[in-house]
Amino acid sequence: MKFFLISQDGDGLGIARRLVDEGHDVTVRIRNPKARSDYDGLLKKADKLSVEKGTLYLFDSTGGGKTAERLQGQGHPVLGASMFAQQLEMDRHLALELMADAGIQVPPSKHFTDYHSGRQYVETTGERMCFKSDDNGGTSYVASGPDDMLEFLNHQEKEGEKPDFELQHFVQGLEISTEIWFDGVDMTPPINHTFEKKQLMNDDIGPSSGCTGNVVWACTQTYCRICEEGIKRFIPMLHQQGYRGPIDLNTIVNDNGVFGLEWTPRFGFDSFPALMEMMTEGVGDTLEKYCRGERMTKFPMRETGFGAALRVTIPPYPFEREGEALAPQGIAIRELVRADRPHAYFYNVLLDPEGQLRSSGASGAIAAFTGFGDSIIDAMGKCEEIARRVDLKDKQFRTDLGHSFSESYSQFQRRIAQPASPSEKNSLSVTASSSNTVLVVNA
Repeated sequence: MKFFLISQDGDGLGIARRLVDEGHDVTVRIRNPKARSDYDGLLKKADKLSVEKGTLYLFDSTGGGKTAERLQGQGHPVLGASMFAQQLEMDRHLALELMADAGIQVPPSKHFTDYHSGRQYVETTGERMCFKSDDNGGTSYVASGPDDMLEFLNHQEKEGEKPDFELQHFVQGLEISTEIWFDGVDMTPPINHTFEKKQLMNDDIGPSSGCTGNVVWACTQTYCRICEEGIKRFIPMLHQQGYRGPIDLNTIVNDNGVFGLEWTPRFGFDSFPALMEMMTEGVGDTLEKYCRGERMTKFPMRETGFGAALRVTIPPYPFEREGEALAPQGIAIRELVRADRPHAYFYNVLLDPEGQLRSSGASGAIAAFTGFGDSIIDAMGKCEEIARRVDLKDKQFRTDLGHSFSESYSQFQRRIAQPASPSEKNSLSVTASSSNTVLVVNA
């Protein structure tokens, strides 16, 4: 098959590399100039979009909705982008409204376009808050208390950051994401759950990054409280919008229920690299079916065991200045062996003319090393074995994720993965209904 991947920052180039390994013809286009050298020597690249009959078009990140819908309107199979998906992830306020309209519980939240009103709200409520930039591409911050949030808002204003943000009341509980693969009509079982860590250092210390590690597993329960109270209630909207592909709802779960936080209507990084460890069919064959809108009875993944991903980076990751590539280029990446190939999902790397794998600069994300195991400790241990062995100057990665994720999974089993009573099941049934919130999908 022939694939063309449109990438914003190079996040999905590892998918393209897997497709090439499976024997497919793949071309990629990277939009962000900072990431243009990613995968030099490893993938076939194009400077502009090439539209050709028989090609399947993949988008690896939010954005590109207009291009995706134009291609789809011309009859080309497309996966990974749409105006609906773009609004769902980039407009946090709209996303929360859609959750509430679908019957998904959300934490109390309020939208602000000036810092003074935000400070007044924090002072009046006296609650612990989370700050989230409303374009979903900017800053997020979980304050330790009201005074901390007031100080943070003062800092944002002093730095000249645009005042367009949500203040969301902090909810204590287990953070867990639930992903379904949607074929345009219904979700394809099994669903999968993900735990993710963002803090750079062990014990959740240090700055927050895009991701430091994930663990993924299939949910094979006949009744899943998180799915029933969460993402399953959104199926009528997905059907109405003709959505296809993966979509993830990040939630906090406690004794008061399931609270929706945000959507990821695209491939997740590094959850998709971990999910590839679970897949039982070729990635290309699977993506083709969803691209073409085929009805699916089952998503091809193992129903036991765990897929894991551990991100390895180099300084100054996760810090970068707008418009600058701070990470060094040309750092050698050695001691990887042929057997590591299916378990190395690369990011900012290239192959030099002498055949040596090196860092390509950009943000300094080198790879997510992945593994599968019967237990979380086993799966994460396989990731860590590669991370420890790789010879990479100033490498940084966490060494506590196996135990940390295992503790979260034990909590999940004790408090969440329990069968509900018949009355609870009936009260959580989903009925197709239209939302009162208007989507402007052609803007």
